[in-house]
Parts: sequence; C-alpha cells; structure tokens
Amino acid sequence: MKMFVANVTRQNFQFMYWVPDTNMKAPRTQAIGVGTQVQISGDLTTPQIDGIVKQWEKYGMLRAEDVDKASGVVPLIYTIDRSVPLQLMHRVMEHNQLALIFKGKKIREMAAVAESVRMENALEEAGIPERLTGFEMSVEEINPDERSPTPAINETIRVDRNFQPKGAPPPARGKGAGRRKAA
Repeated sequence: MKMFVANVTRQNFQFMYWVPDTNMKAPRTQAIGVGTQVQISGDLTTPQIDGIVKQWEKYGMLRAEDVDKASGVVPLIYTIDRSVPLQLMHRVMEHNQLALIFKGKKIREMAAVAESVRMENALEEAGIPERLTGFEMSVEEINPDERSPTPAINETIRVDRNFQPKGAPPPARGKGAGRRKAA
C-alpha cells in the first residue's frame, strides 16, 4: 500500500517517522515543502500505516476524508493508495489561515482582559477606590512582511465591566464583582 502525506502549513516540514515491524535503527525523515506532498517510502502494510498515523495524529495529522470535522489548525493530511487532491490541500490551507487569525484574535482579547484585571489590582493595592468601567487596548503590527498573505494587525479591543450577554443573569455585586468581556 502507498501512503501520501501533504503539508498544508505555510512552512517547510520534516516528516520524521518510524516504520513499525521493521529493523530500523533510526527514524526515516522526508522533507515536505509548503503546499506539497510526498509518498512515504516503501510499500507499506496496513499495520505499518496505522503505526505511522498513530505517531502523528497527536500532532494534528488527519485522514483527508476527516478534514471537514477539524476545528483548529491541521498541519498534515494523508491518503492511502492515491495522492491528496490539490483542491483539498488549498481548502485546508485556507482553513488553517482562518483558524490562526481567529486564535490570534482570541489571544489578544484575553491579553486585554488580563491587562484590565492587572490595572484594577494596581488601583486596589494603591488604595484608590475607583474601579475601571471600561478599558481599551490597541494592537498594531509594525513593519509587516509585504510578501505575507496574512493581513497586518491593527485593532482596538474594548473590555467592558458592564458587558451583559443576552439572556444572562445580572452580575453579582460586591468587591471584585462584575463580568469582564472583551467587546
């Protein structure tokens, strides 16, 4: 059987693996360029393919048929006895780009909430009775790489103590009470 592995990230990949049930003294390594695929060396048995998959599935490698179920970044996809379709590789690369943009936005929102809490703690430690009702943090990418397909970051994140999602119960009152949510 043949196994094909496609690199659907935006960086070159060194695919290192052990082939089960062989007398290998060292793992095999195959370079997989950005947006390309390789055939894993040799004619493999089903248990050997399963062993290779088991080595890499914990790092996000998925069978081509399962990529539509993925929610995060998928670094590698594989197929058996046929090459990975080019259209699928492009679709997964676009999915990965959107997943990374979403993850970056969530990280920036969490950073804004953490900074708001840090500032409130500093006010409390200084004995200042006022509390923040809102906080804005701006993030701007300086000197982005013009060759990058990723748009430059330039956003403002607002943290609002009085943010209330629809249908949520009113916030508790008292020391340190109130919801903090990036808006």
